[in-house]
Amino acid sequence: MWSLSFFFFFSHTQEDFVTFFSLFLSSRSERKNKKKKKGNTVGRASPMASQKPEDVTVSDGMLANLEREFNEAMQALEGHVKFGCFREEYEKLHRALLNSHESEKRLVRRCQQLTQELMSNAAKMQAAVKLAQDDHTTIEALKKETEKAWRMVDVANEKDARAKETIKKLREEVFSLQEIVENGTELTPTQTATLEELKLEKKRMQSEYDELVKQMETLTRETFELGHKMKEAEEEMMKHQEELRRVTDREKTVRQEYEKELKARDRSNLQLREQLLLVQQREKELKSHEQLHSKLSSAVNLLRLQLQEDQNRRQALAQKIESAERQLYHTQQSYDDAVDTREALNERHREVRKEITEAEKKAVDITAEKQRTHRVRDNDYKELCRLVQQNEDIRRDQTNLERQRLNVEKRIEMARREKEDLCRAFEMMQREKDSLKKVSEKEREKMQIIEKLIANEVESQAEIEDAIAREREIGTRLRQTVARLESEREKYVHEVSQVSLHHTQAQEELKIASITCEETQKAIDDSEQKLKKQQSRYEQVRSERNLYSKKLIESQDEVVELKQKFRMMDHQILQLKEELAMKEKKFQEESSAQKTSKDKLTKVRKVVNERTAALDEANQRCENVGQKIKQLVKVISRCDKELSEHQQRFLAVSGERDLLGTQLIRRNDELALLYDKVRMQQELLTHGEAACRARVEDMRLLRLKIEDLKRKASIAQKRAFHTECLKDEINQLQYELQAQRAKVQALTEEAENPKNTLRWENISGRDPTPEEIEKKIALLQRRLITKSEECVEKDMEVQEKQRLVTELQNIFARQPGHEVARQLNVMHKELGHKNAVMKQKASELNMTSTHISELKYEAERLRRELHETKRKYYEMQMSNDKIAEYLSHTKNTSTFSGF
Repeated sequence: MWSLSFFFFFSHTQEDFVTFFSLFLSSRSERKNKKKKKGNTVGRASPMASQKPEDVTVSDGMLANLEREFNEAMQALEGHVKFGCFREEYEKLHRALLNSHESEKRLVRRCQQLTQELMSNAAKMQAAVKLAQDDHTTIEALKKETEKAWRMVDVANEKDARAKETIKKLREEVFSLQEIVENGTELTPTQTATLEELKLEKKRMQSEYDELVKQMETLTRETFELGHKMKEAEEEMMKHQEELRRVTDREKTVRQEYEKELKARDRSNLQLREQLLLVQQREKELKSHEQLHSKLSSAVNLLRLQLQEDQNRRQALAQKIESAERQLYHTQQSYDDAVDTREALNERHREVRKEITEAEKKAVDITAEKQRTHRVRDNDYKELCRLVQQNEDIRRDQTNLERQRLNVEKRIEMARREKEDLCRAFEMMQREKDSLKKVSEKEREKMQIIEKLIANEVESQAEIEDAIAREREIGTRLRQTVARLESEREKYVHEVSQVSLHHTQAQEELKIASITCEETQKAIDDSEQKLKKQQSRYEQVRSERNLYSKKLIESQDEVVELKQKFRMMDHQILQLKEELAMKEKKFQEESSAQKTSKDKLTKVRKVVNERTAALDEANQRCENVGQKIKQLVKVISRCDKELSEHQQRFLAVSGERDLLGTQLIRRNDELALLYDKVRMQQELLTHGEAACRARVEDMRLLRLKIEDLKRKASIAQKRAFHTECLKDEINQLQYELQAQRAKVQALTEEAENPKNTLRWENISGRDPTPEEIEKKIALLQRRLITKSEECVEKDMEVQEKQRLVTELQNIFARQPGHEVARQLNVMHKELGHKNAVMKQKASELNMTSTHISELKYEAERLRRELHETKRKYYEMQMSNDKIAEYLSHTKNTSTFSGF
């Protein structure tokens, strides 16, 4: 349809118009007749006319009808070379319609596939959610078990504290008993019996201790199996979470593809709607052009009839001229006779001619004055109408410009508010940055404190080494005391047995202390690992900040490139406008050529009218010329109306083109915003993955802590069982101690009684030789020295480890925990979100600036068009004035020649 209008504007002759419209109307009439004959087999109305703009999808039947009509139109235009451009344009439209139909089918198929995939993914998601709920239940059960273990550990610690107090009391009593034994001389038979009983009791308690150890081993195995099961459950939970994440990622990708396909379908539907609307508009234009063609054909027929009438008049005038020539011949003969009378009548003729010339001048002045008044009146009326219309147009333009100005001011206000919001967000980000700097400085200070503590620990270790040296000196002194106590060998036999018992107890306590030392070492290693992780996180934050700065620079470069592209587009639009101006000039030249041809026609008509008016009377001729002038004015007004209609159509088409250009720019801006949003979503995904990895690492640390707590619980349980045994032993020893005290008191009373003759008894046996005594003394001295040294070293180590444990507990209490790490993660997320919001606001600001520039350009274009229309209007007015002057001049000359 666009090719039809193009053909109307740029065809060369009227015959091409007539032939093209006759062919087109004949083809349409044939198609209508065929459709009427077919009846109900084919649709009752053409699909292009009956289809609504809302029904975007085209059925196969409608396509078949379109294909049939297309083939008929092509067959009708095959033999005509002049309509080649029309055929090409029509074929392009047909091909575009077929391509859009095929793409729509493909989109429908793709949408069905995507819906099926979405259903399957939804089922997978439900299964994954169920598994995740089961995993949560198992995690809660394990948490409850860990809480129970913690409670048991607390109870065991309390029992351990009580057992330590009882051990201290027992040690004091043992020391007191040792003093009593030192005061005594030898063991009595009752004491030996009690010693044997104590040994039997010791064996019995050792067997019970072995049984308790076996029970503890079974319990540790059970706890180990529970920990293994817990690990397996956690691994299954991690697998389910990974599967759920994969399913969610797949669902997101499928949804994105589905949204893209929907957008493409909407785009194609919009294009199809626009094409259908264009086709309907072109059909309406075709109808209007058909009506215009019928009017033009009727006007041509009228002009042909007028030409035939003028030719008939010309023939009648030629006959009249022949008759006049005959009369002139007869009068020539009578002229000779009238020559004599002519001289007498010349004077009278001159006087009459003077009167006639004066009358003619008066008549010419009167007619000229009349025409001038009529022309001034018509011009004033036209000028008044033009000014009224122009005033209305100016008011309309003023109101439109006022609305546009208000809209622009609103948008500027919105942009200013957005800019203020962005400034506030930037200030908030600066504050958050300062707070993060303060937190990092605090972390550095904490690191310095930890380094100082390590230095203090090194100093304390040196002090401990000095203390060990002092203890060695004390050991040498003790060796000297042992040399002094060699003579009292028999007295210390019982003490050695007691020392061996204490030694076993001390060995067990040393084992417990070594276990606690290992635990503290592990805690130190864990703290060092946490410190390393915090440093790695800090480095990650720094690298992310550098990446964000690089991305910002890249986005700025992209903005510069897009601005350059927009400038190129503006340049291309200006070139297109210049081409349109050239085409408008060509159209004006062709219209001026048409006007010149019309002027030539009017001139020919004027010549014919002049020749006919020479024979007719002056008054009739003047009236006929006035009527023709009015007809010509009507024709000129019609031509002006048609030209104004064409100009309005051209302006409407140019406005549509500008609207499409602005829509294209907005679509590009919307695409840029969508790409920014996609980039933001990808960044959020990366942050989420990092947070998920951090949570996984936290879970691993919690598992390690659970294992550590289980181990501590097992140790506490062992200690608890041991404390029960020790309590029983303490009670037994207290009972035996009281019995021994009673015996000692009775024996001392009997020994002090001088009346008792049985104080001295001869003991059977022999004294050892001096060599045996020396060997036993040396052996006992060595054992005593080694045991005393070991006891001193173990006591020092235990004290050192206790001090280190207290210091480490204080350090861990001062260090930041999981809350600080969580706050840091939250701050990083908020920082990323603020950066994304700033980028979005910047893109929206660019969009508003481009829209403002478009509005300015539109206002400038409207000003130029208004100026151009004013200039054209003045040129047309000048040309109309020139035509009126030319007509008045020709009328005057014709009247003068008539006279």
